Formats: sequence, structure tokens, C-alpha cells
Amino acid sequence: MREASPVRYVLDLGGHRNNAGCAAPGFDAQQGFDGFGRTYPAEELAALGPLVGGWPELLGRGDPDNAECDGQVVELDGPLLVHAVGLLGASCGGALRDELVLAGPHAPDGVLLPFGFPDFLARPGTGDEVCEFTASALRENGRTVPGPPPRLWRSHAGPARPVVCSTVRLPVNPGLHLFGLWVLAEAAGTGAGRP
Repeated sequence: MREASPVRYVLDLGGHRNNAGCAAPGFDAQQGFDGFGRTYPAEELAALGPLVGGWPELLGRGDPDNAECDGQVVELDGPLLVHAVGLLGASCGGALRDELVLAGPHAPDGVLLPFGFPDFLARPGTGDEVCEFTASALRENGRTVPGPPPRLWRSHAGPARPVVCSTVRLPVNPGLHLFGLWVLAEAAGTGAGRP
């Protein structure tokens, strides 16, 4: 019997976005990504749309474009046998680590998955995170300013064994920001599955 191969499912963060971390030229994003008005250049992030499942309509004009982690619960499209979780984001205020919680019919109390991101202005990574995007410039209150270019980092986490789950709960840690979230999974019932 041939085993199913995991497929990449991009999760919809649309209803969970609560921070405007990028800005169009001349647009003052107020608090910005880090609370000090610093942002990514929106016109450069647009190319990452397929990786994050699409951007808000007014990208760079004040619409929230990332999820500042506040315990949001992201629904999967039905129970899936999850092999790994991928994340695209960055932290502010230094490198940060925390845990996602996978929950579902065979894991009602949840399976904890540690993950982390370097600071958005960090040059080298702090772990096995990969720099996915480096902007050409840093914006602050709508102006391009001197300083290190902001970066977005790709991270991954995985349970010890694949687990059937239907939700991913983000930590309560406002220093961690997710622009994209996906799972490598297969339809529940196609593999082994209990934690």
C-alpha cells in the first residue's frame, strides 16, 4: 500500500491579522511593525503573496498585514494529519521563542511546538531560521530612514510524530509576528496519527 505524501496547505490568517507592519512610500503606518512606526516597504513584500496566501486589499495603506501573536486560533480545512508547520515572520525587541499549539480529535489538550524568529532588524539568524526576504530599506512613519534593512524569516516546527489536528493556536506574545502560516499535512485517516 502506497503512503500519501504530505501536501502544503497555506492557512488563512486574514481574520487574525492585527498589525500593519508594512507601508507604501509616504504612508505613515502610525505604530508600524514594532510600535515605533518602523515598517517594511509594502511594494517589495507584494511578491511574497503566494507564500502567505495573499495580502489584504490595501497592503501598505493601513490594513493589517500580519498577525501579532495574541492567542489567535487558526482553523484548518477539516482535520488533517500534520507532519510539520511552517511560519514566515519576525520578532521585534530581540530574538524571541514561544510555542504553537496543535489541537484536534486525538490531541484535545494540544501538542506544543516550539518555534522562534530573529528580530526583524537582525543580520544573522539565531537558530535554524532562514532569511526569506531582505528589504532594500527601512521605513519609519512613511519615510525611508538609515538603518539595517528589515528581514522576514522562515521557521518550521514539527511534532515528534504526525498528529491529527484541526486548529493551530498562536502564543500570547506580541513581540512575535506572523505574515504566513502553513502545514505539511495529509487528509486525516491516510496515515498513523495519534500523538
